[in-house]
Amino acid sequence: MSPRLRTLALVGATLGGGACFDGDATVGAVCSQASDCGPHQGCRHELCGRCGDGAHAEGELCFADAVAVTDVPAVASVRAVDLDGDGRGELLSLGPDGGLSWLRPHGGSLVAMPLHPGPVAASADGAIAGDDGRDLVLAASPGLLVLEQRDDAFVGVQTLTLPLPAVEVAIVPLAQGVALAWVDEAGSAWLQLPGDDAVPQALSVGTAVHLGPVGRFDDDAHDDLAVVDTRANRVQLLHGDGTTLVPGATLTVGRGPVAAIGWDRTGDGRTDLLTLDVTGRTVTMVDVGAGGALSSPGALALAAAPTGAVAIDGDFDGVLDVFVGSVRGITVWRAAGSETLDAVHLDTRAVDGLTHARFGPLPLPTLLAVRGAMLERIEVDP
Repeated sequence: MSPRLRTLALVGATLGGGACFDGDATVGAVCSQASDCGPHQGCRHELCGRCGDGAHAEGELCFADAVAVTDVPAVASVRAVDLDGDGRGELLSLGPDGGLSWLRPHGGSLVAMPLHPGPVAASADGAIAGDDGRDLVLAASPGLLVLEQRDDAFVGVQTLTLPLPAVEVAIVPLAQGVALAWVDEAGSAWLQLPGDDAVPQALSVGTAVHLGPVGRFDDDAHDDLAVVDTRANRVQLLHGDGTTLVPGATLTVGRGPVAAIGWDRTGDGRTDLLTLDVTGRTVTMVDVGAGGALSSPGALALAAAPTGAVAIDGDFDGVLDVFVGSVRGITVWRAAGSETLDAVHLDTRAVDGLTHARFGPLPLPTLLAVRGAMLERIEVDP
C-alpha cells in the first residue's frame, strides 16, 4: 500500500465494547498508531492503514495526502461550478491579481481558460440569457459585467454601472426575470431588478453584509437569498415573492459572521446554512424550518477563525460531515447532520480557502484547499 494513503476513523466513546487494536491506551484516546488502542477501548480515531483497498470500515474517513495542482495559475480563491452541464465539477478561480479563470478537468489534470483579466472581486453563475446555459455575472469595475455562454466560451453582453463598486454578487431568479443582488464596498446590500431603466433597491439587512446562497428557504415556488451581517452577528433570510426580495426571519449566530454556506442538515429538502464566524472562531449550524423559520442545533468551536467550510458525506455513512479550514488546518466533524462528535484533524497546515467538487464519473468528492497561492487536491480513497 502506498505510504501517502491513510485512514482517519472516528469511533464514538460510547461504543466501549468495540475493539480497536491491541494496546494499552486509555479510553477515549486519540490513536495515531495501530498499537495504541486496546481491544475493549473506545478510541476516537486512529490511522488504521486500510485505505485504498476497499476494506476500511463504515464511518472511517479515507483521504489521500494533499497533492499540489501545479498546472493552473496562482489562486486566491476558488468555488465549484458546473458551467458546461456535464455533471462534473469545474472551478472558477480568482488569482492574486483579480483575474478570473475557468478550471476544467481534463484527464488527471485541470486546464485553465482565462475569462477576465480583472480585477474581479466576485462572480456568480446562473441562467441569465433566457436559455439553458450557465452564464456569469462579474463584480468588476465599473459595475457588474454579464458574460453570456456561447459555444463553450463566454462573451460580454452587458455592463451595469453602479454608484459604488460591488464586492459580492448573486443571481436571484424572479417571476419577471433575473435580478442581481450585490454588496457595495461599504457593506450595504442592493437588488438590481430586471429592466434597463431599473433603479437599484436598497435591501434593509444591515451595513456589514455578506451574501449567502440562493435557495428555496420557505414553502413557495420562489427563490430566496440568505445573508449574514458581520456587525449584528446574525443571519437573515430574504424571501422572493415573484417581484422582489422581502425581509424574513433572523437568527443570532457566532460573532463576526463573514459567509453563509448552504447544505441540507435535516434532509427535508430545504437549504440549511453554515455561518463562518471569524471573531467567535465558530461555525454555526442553522436549520431552516417550515415557512423559513430559523433555529440552531449548535456551533462547531475552533481554535482559530474559519476560512472555509464544506458539507459532504466523507465517510459514506449516509450522513453529512462538516469539513472546516483555518490556519490550524482542516478539521472534520463527522455526522454533524445528526449529532456533533469529536473533531478529527485531517491535516494541520494553514488553509486560506476550502471547497469540494466531483471531477470524475463516480460520486467521490475531492476536497480542494487553497494554501498561499497554491491549489491542492485531497482525494477520497475508497
